[in-house]
Amino acid sequence: MTDTNGKDAADQAVADLERELGLPKGFFNGLVHEDDWSFVIKLHALFESALAFVVAHKLGEKVAGIIGRLDMNGQRGKVAFARALEIVGDDEVRFLALLSSLRNRCVHGVRQTVEFSLPGYVEALSRDERKSFLRAVRGDEPDRRITIGDKTVSHTQFVLENPKLSIWLSSMWLLAALYMLKEIEDHVRRRERALIELATLKTPPAPNPLLIALSGKAGDSGGLMGFAAPDGDKG
Repeated sequence: MTDTNGKDAADQAVADLERELGLPKGFFNGLVHEDDWSFVIKLHALFESALAFVVAHKLGEKVAGIIGRLDMNGQRGKVAFARALEIVGDDEVRFLALLSSLRNRCVHGVRQTVEFSLPGYVEALSRDERKSFLRAVRGDEPDRRITIGDKTVSHTQFVLENPKLSIWLSSMWLLAALYMLKEIEDHVRRRERALIELATLKTPPAPNPLLIALSGKAGDSGGLMGFAAPDGDKG
């Protein structure tokens, strides 16, 4: 599959997820045009809903309300459930932890609504914090050169210079993967049901022991349910 085909498939998966969550069409694509504060807040809320949806689908719709009320993080949070169910791995957990950290920074005081910016956040990071940020956004893959238009830069440079777009792109792939996991689960369940139905059709029904016993009694006595016919009816 080419990168273009992969992007198209991811776009469609995200659109299908939006529909399942009852969101307006194009909600995710519109986030990249929001100011940085709104971008972080809305993206975090989207992941909260997406995780609740996928985890509840895995465990059964009866627990959807319970899962929806869980916090995002913590030992009993949505991310912990998703990790335990192998819906997300270590890379995804790191990314979601970064997103939650950004969200918490955004809601810490009203000044953040006008002062928060992702470039400013990255600029203020220490060397070790910057490494953690890069690892959360692009995973553990080796640095590589990427070409955008007529400019070629390292992936690291691109992420540091375009933190918002980089987070949005990572979010697109993760949201698409979450939805595809749900679709795979549906496919497996449908296949299992089909196999069970096929096996049921091919397997003769087991004889009913009660009917066998009753049939034997009727044959021995000449009457149904083991009752002999009255003497007057014997002819």
